[in-house]
Amino acid sequence: MSCTKMLAMAVIDPFSYSSCIPDGSTGTGVFTMRQTLSATTGAGGTCYGVLLGVNPNALYTLDTASTAQTPTVATTWTGGTGNNTAFAQFASYRCVAAGIKVSYTGSTTQDSGIIAMGQISGDYAPSGGAPAVNGQPVGNLTANSQYFKTYPLRQGGIVTWRPQEMDDQDVWLPTSTNSVATSALPTQPYLFATVYGAQAGGASSAIFEIVATFEGQYKNQGFLPGGISTEKVVPAEPGWYEKMRSIVNAVSPVRPLLGGTPVGTIASLGYSALNWSMRQRQSQAPQIGWVGPTVEEVD
Repeated sequence: MSCTKMLAMAVIDPFSYSSCIPDGSTGTGVFTMRQTLSATTGAGGTCYGVLLGVNPNALYTLDTASTAQTPTVATTWTGGTGNNTAFAQFASYRCVAAGIKVSYTGSTTQDSGIIAMGQISGDYAPSGGAPAVNGQPVGNLTANSQYFKTYPLRQGGIVTWRPQEMDDQDVWLPTSTNSVATSALPTQPYLFATVYGAQAGGASSAIFEIVATFEGQYKNQGFLPGGISTEKVVPAEPGWYEKMRSIVNAVSPVRPLLGGTPVGTIASLGYSALNWSMRQRQSQAPQIGWVGPTVEEVD
């Protein structure tokens, strides 16, 4: 399997796969941050949820026990557990894949409400100005998103991060342990999973499993007996971003947790869609001379 296919599988299903970005960068390694968070309504509140950034030091912000009917965003992002350990090894990072999985854990007799899930451009800060996530009703939040879906809360859902342009995924960013304000513009798109219209007073609750996989550049180059090691761990694949997008675009970035396709089969569906697309192109091409590239050649 090519490195581009492995990257596509990680983007489609970050809960099961991780990968490097096949652009030929040297001295790199992959690390994943995974956390399980719980949230509930507060007294009189009907809204709770989580934002997932794609920065190890600004990984998430949790909205829980709020008394509001719209999102309440903290003033600063929370770094991922173990980010200091990762930053001791890596001088820079870039996001490979990320996702949020939401499971309703409240009573089946008090499971009213909806969950809105999607991705917001880095041009919109989570708080501090309009448009923003903080205080937004569901109509405004989804209108400002790059993509979204809503489901009944009892159904749960999964949302995965999708780079909107090549720079979202291949640009190296410096690591830092400084606090990151939610009023500042993020460097990349970020995910949201927000519950609206839930039962107040702690009667409604959910588990939010968040995961983000990053590629990092090591601070210290490894030495071998013959000198510095500069071997390319992942070879460069021309057109890797376009090829990756052709696979992941066949699979929705938002899907229900219950009643949808099992997570473990999602990535293979994207790969199957690419094979089907290529077979269609070949069958429709004139059967004279060259009929177009095979899947192996697209790899």
